[in-house]
Formats: sequence, structure tokens, C-alpha cells
Amino acid sequence: MKKQWSSIHNQAGFFLPTVLLVITVVFIMISASIIRYKNELHVAHQLINYVEIETLFQISLTAFKNDYYNHLLDENNHIYYNFPNGHVAVDWKEQEEFTQVLFIITPAGKDSSSSFTYRIPIQKSDIENID
Repeated sequence: MKKQWSSIHNQAGFFLPTVLLVITVVFIMISASIIRYKNELHVAHQLINYVEIETLFQISLTAFKNDYYNHLLDENNHIYYNFPNGHVAVDWKEQEEFTQVLFIITPAGKDSSSSFTYRIPIQKSDIENID
């Protein structure tokens, strides 16, 4: 009869490393899922903030264009718009071919602000109406 190696057929020490490996893999997967969830929350908050700021920019740009083309703006080159979801300060400077407009946007309930620069082209009909 052939002699068999007892270490090959003795499987008493096989279960502990297998269980530790499975537990380690499960722990890594759970940790990665938690980290990915936190990252998705951060991205979602940033996207919501971006949409709020972009909405305020579009609303204030439309209001400014209406005031600009209807000649309802003061000569101090500064106007302040209050909207339900934030405040927008607008400064502008008229140049020969365009009007440079600076929007400083502060969403409601937040301390930070964002600024955008926009150029409005001046048409010949606008210049003729001013004279």
C-alpha cells in the first residue's frame, strides 16, 4: 500500500484561511459601496447647487436684457435683483460694440457666491434709438 501524505488529506486547517478570505472580500465590497455612496451624495449636492446658480443666472440675464432693451436701467451701472431662490447683483460697462455684464449670484441660504461675465452685442438699431 502506498503511503499518503497526511498534510494533503488533512483539511482541518483549510477552513480558517477560506473564511478569512471570504470575510475580507465582503468587507472590501461593503467599504467600497459606502465610499461610492458618499461620493454620489457629494456629486448630487454639487449638481443641485449648479442648477440653482444656473437658474438664477438665466432668470437675471432675461430680466437684465428686458431692462436693458427697454432703457429701464439707472446710470450708475449697477442693479440688484431679488428672486425667491437667491439674489443677483449686476454691474455693466458699455463699450463700442458690446456691453460687458458681470453677474454676482448668491443663492438663498448660502454664504458663497458665483460670478459670470456676459457680453451683450449692441445693434445699430439700439444706437439709433438712444439718439
